Parts: sequence; C-alpha cells; structure tokens
Amino acid sequence: MCKSRWKLNLAIFALVAVSFFAGCNGNNIAADFNDCDCFITKKFSVTPLTKFVETDGKASLKLVVDVLDSTGHRSKAPFNLQCSLYRYLPRTADNKGELVQVWQPISLDAIAENNKYWNDYLRSYEFGFELDSLPGQQWYLVEIACQIPSGNRIFDKFMLKTP
Repeated sequence: MCKSRWKLNLAIFALVAVSFFAGCNGNNIAADFNDCDCFITKKFSVTPLTKFVETDGKASLKLVVDVLDSTGHRSKAPFNLQCSLYRYLPRTADNKGELVQVWQPISLDAIAENNKYWNDYLRSYEFGFELDSLPGQQWYLVEIACQIPSGNRIFDKFMLKTP
C-alpha cells in the first residue's frame, strides 16, 4: 500500500515538473510583437452596408469601409481616401463604365479627423458623399483608392444598385 502511494506521488511530481519546465521558455510577448509586421494595414474593403441614401431631398452615397491588418482583423489606421463612382459596365475587364463622380480626397492622418469618420460599433469607417441627384435605377461601381503612410495604394470596388 505504501509503495503504490509513493509511486503515485512520484508520478504527480513528475507531471507537475514537466508541465512547469515545458511552459517556461522565457519568451517575451512584447518582443514577439516588435518583430512582427502583423499590425500593418493590408486591405481596405467596401462593405455591403454601403448604399445610396436620400434625406431631406439631398442624395448621397453612404460609404462604409473596413480596414484590415495582416492578421485579418479590423483596425483603425491613418490613410488618405479617394472615392469614385462609375456606371457599371458588364462584360468588361474592370466593369468601369462612364465616370459619374469623383470626390475630393479625405485625409485621415490626423487623429481628430480619423476619429470623426470611425464608427466604433461597426469597427469601420463611415463616409457620406453628396451627389447631385440620386442616380437612375441601374447598377453602379464604387471604387476606392487608399494610400497608407508607407506610400502603398490599396484599391477596392463594390457593385451597388440604386433603390
């Protein structure tokens, strides 16, 4: 009886010791983040929440954009946004038809300006672009070009139909 209890205590001690020494490899988590480029902006995505809206007789384009880092998570980032609206042209390489409207670029490099467009609930950026009038009943192509501080330009397109 005493011999089996001694073996059980030795087995438990061995398991605890192995677990302790295997888990303590001395890695510093902060050092891992410093060596990683995982928080660099890699993708801008126009979301399906983007739509044409009309309020008080004024037409506008509500643009909702996700910024994704290299791990695929949504994040805030400094960037410059250029937005264009084209008529959708099927059966072409880029689906761009006639250019309908181009808006002035928006710089989100300053923290106050960046926070102005950030929707924390959606974890996305929301922009409102005025239109001369609500376009006719057809398909359109919204194209964004975003320039990040490294100088890289990242593009995305989204098909949109008027209500």
